Amino acid sequence: MAPDSPDPRPPLRADAARNRARVLAAAEELFAEQGTHAQLLDIARRAGVGAGTVHRHFPTKEALVAEVIAARTTELLDQAATLPADHSPAQAFFAFWALAVEQAHRNTALCDAFTAQQLRIPETLRARFERTLADMLKAAQAAGAVRADLDANDVMALLSASVLADQRRGPGGQPGRLAGIVADALRPSGATPRRGRSPGRP
Repeated sequence: MAPDSPDPRPPLRADAARNRARVLAAAEELFAEQGTHAQLLDIARRAGVGAGTVHRHFPTKEALVAEVIAARTTELLDQAATLPADHSPAQAFFAFWALAVEQAHRNTALCDAFTAQQLRIPETLRARFERTLADMLKAAQAAGAVRADLDANDVMALLSASVLADQRRGPGGQPGRLAGIVADALRPSGATPRRGRSPGRP
């Protein structure tokens, strides 16, 4: 189905919509706790519904994972849309980086979805993410705040790698620490990062 095609599904009844929302909330919690190998039966138990209810809304686990990723990505992009009005180009770019790190820590699969393309998400959403990242990167580069030899693919790959490295350090590691170090490396040679601040605060 083309990305812009209308959704042919009839609207859900109120009780079905509530059940779907409960499944999504439970899936996000378990994916955050256990990763995407969390089982659908455990998600059903957490949501307080039967396994059949989960399968009616999400025939496969991949579909459920993709839905959670799409929701988190939409939230990230909605937040990012407000940044340029309140920040300089440099601040907006690094604030977007920090928001992406936060979302990726809530859902490990988020970065994989945009780099390795292992999970299916709507092309319109993927395009919106890539456009937002590229526009913020170009504005920050024009302001001299980010190295000129980087492109959006470089930045996304570095973000994915640094978040995964943070997670592999185990529960004792500080979330976002390595991503913050990598964010410092995005600055032009000779730029002095301000230690003790988040990557969203250049």
